[in-house]
Amino acid sequence: MRKVITILCISILLLLASESKLLAQSSTKEITDAFFAVYAKFPPKAIEYAFATNKWMLKKPEVVTNVKTQLKTLTDMLGEYSGFEPMEENTVSPSLKEVKFLVKYEREPLQFTFLLYKPKDKWMVENFSFNENLDKEIEGGTKTRQPK
Repeated sequence: MRKVITILCISILLLLASESKLLAQSSTKEITDAFFAVYAKFPPKAIEYAFATNKWMLKKPEVVTNVKTQLKTLTDMLGEYSGFEPMEENTVSPSLKEVKFLVKYEREPLQFTFLLYKPKDKWMVENFSFNENLDKEIEGGTKTRQPK
């Protein structure tokens, strides 16, 4: 029993140590790569990580809890997670980017959207959202991309 508790404590310490290294990111790709590395094993921890990149979000724990609850409720109905693919990246300005990913589940895909902001020298997650209605997203994109 002590061995199990010791292993569990060491695992938690390693996870916390690796999370603290993940928080200081100098590129948007580092943030999203770290997010999905954690998401593959611990989706709620990935949501916490994303919002922890922004110190201002720590003052709104109810937002983080709400997103985690909504995402868990949805993904519980989708079957097994099987990976992600980049969809689109929109550079609004040198300090603001929107990055979208296709998140694959057995039943159907989701879209994760990160709004990333760099106020000084480090990027942070300004907003994170998910969408299960990809047909509307694709329809809207197709309409705007049609030739004249």
